[in-house]
Formats: sequence, C-alpha cells, structure tokens
Amino acid sequence: MKSKAWIIGLLAVVVSVPSFAQLPDDAEQKVIDSLMIRIAKMEQTGRELHGKYTDGKTAEIQKACKADYPDLPEQARNLRGEAAALQTLAFKVHLSMAANDLVQCVDCLGSVTACDGAAASLERARDQMKRMQDYAKKLQAGQDDPS
Repeated sequence: MKSKAWIIGLLAVVVSVPSFAQLPDDAEQKVIDSLMIRIAKMEQTGRELHGKYTDGKTAEIQKACKADYPDLPEQARNLRGEAAALQTLAFKVHLSMAANDLVQCVDCLGSVTACDGAAASLERARDQMKRMQDYAKKLQAGQDDPS
C-alpha cells in the first residue's frame, strides 16, 4: 500500500509541474506510442474476456478461458517491464500503472474493474503527452519562459 501512495504522490508532482517534464526523444516516443497502442488493445481484449466468461469462477470456465487466452497475463507483465524501463518519468509512472492493472484485467480470475484502472492510467498518459506537447509548442513560439 505504501508503494501506491508513493506513486500517487509522484504522479501529483509530475502532473502539477509540466515545466519540469521534458518531451521524450524520438526513439523513446516511438516506444511510448507502441506501449499506448498495445495497452489499449490488451485492455479491450480483457473486457472481451470478461464479457465472454462472465462466470469465470468455475473450474470449467477457467479452463476454457485459459485455453482461449493462454498467455495474456504474461504479455501484460512484459508490458509492465517495458513501461518501467522508460526514461521519461511521467510516462514511466502512468504506463506502469496501466500495465499493472492489465495483469488483473486480462487474467481469467481477474476483474473487469482492473480494466477500468488500466484505461484511466492510459488516459492520464495521453493527457500528459498533450500537456507536454502544448507546453513545448508554447516554448517554441516564445509564449512562455521556461525559467
């Protein structure tokens, strides 16, 4: 629980001070864009999984679910590792949180509410990107002093 509080505090600092946040370089931007796309697709797959297997607590349903979606939790854990390796702190936090929720979202024993958490974290990452891009445009236009 302490780690979630730490992440939320860090998130508050990152969101409230866009002047400290730098846009990622081109290479990392491609990684971030790819992560965002894959997280969104996996979140949708998790919703489909929970829609198809609404009573996922029985052994038979679990077996069928795992046969249809055998490696989704592992893929989500891999996304979590990729997000944690990002250099741009704002995206490292948001996308790590999204991928962390995905692990439960795409698990046959997980909950569709975890998909909501992944979607919310992904939306925060998109909002952060827009704020950072808008701020960079203002700086380029000379409308804001970075100091």
